[in-house]
Amino acid sequence: MTEAEFYTQQKLNNLNILRYFPLNRYTMRLYLPIFHLFISLILIVTGCNTTKNIEENIPESTQTVPFTAIGKGALFGGGQEGFSETETTVHVLRTEEEWSKFKAQLNSVNQITDGFKENELDFNTEMLVAIIDKVRGSGGYEIAISNVSETATKIVIAIKYSDPPEMAASVLTQPFQIIRIPTTTKPVEWVVDVQEF
Repeated sequence: MTEAEFYTQQKLNNLNILRYFPLNRYTMRLYLPIFHLFISLILIVTGCNTTKNIEENIPESTQTVPFTAIGKGALFGGGQEGFSETETTVHVLRTEEEWSKFKAQLNSVNQITDGFKENELDFNTEMLVAIIDKVRGSGGYEIAISNVSETATKIVIAIKYSDPPEMAASVLTQPFQIIRIPTTTKPVEWVVDVQEF
C-alpha cells in the first residue's frame, strides 16, 4: 500500500460516524434526549414562521373615506398634456402650488378646468387626488373613482372603467376624474373595481 492510499484509507475511516458515536442501548439513552431537543427546536422555529405568515395574510381593517368629485371629463390632446399615454396614473395634490401647476398642465391643450367645482379648497384640511387614464383611440371611454378607503398604512382608491358605445367618435381621448378627500400623509394606491360602471 502506497503512502497516498494509506492516507486516503485513514480519511475514509475518519468519516465513519459510528466510530465516534457507537450506537448501543447505553449510548442511545444519551443521544435520544439530544435528538428530541433538536427536533423540538426545529418545530418551534418553523411553527413561529408559519404563524407570522398567517398574520401577514390577514387583511388590514379598512375605513371608508368620504370624497367629493370636483372635476371629470376627458383630455383631447392625444398625450400632449404630458400625462402617461400608456397607463393609468394617480396624482396626489397636497398644496395650492401643486394644484396650480396641475391645472396648468390640464389646460395646456384645451381649457379643461373651467367647469370644475373647486368651492374654496383648503389644503390644510383636504387634498386632491386625480386619476388619469391612458390615451384611448375613441371617445366614450370613462374612468371614475367608485370608493376611497383607508387602512393603517395607506389610502386605497377603487377605480372603474367603462367602454364606449359601439358607435363612438374616432378621436384620441384621455379620461380623468379629480376628487377631494381629507388630508393625510399616507401613500395613495389604486385598484380596479371590477363591478359594472
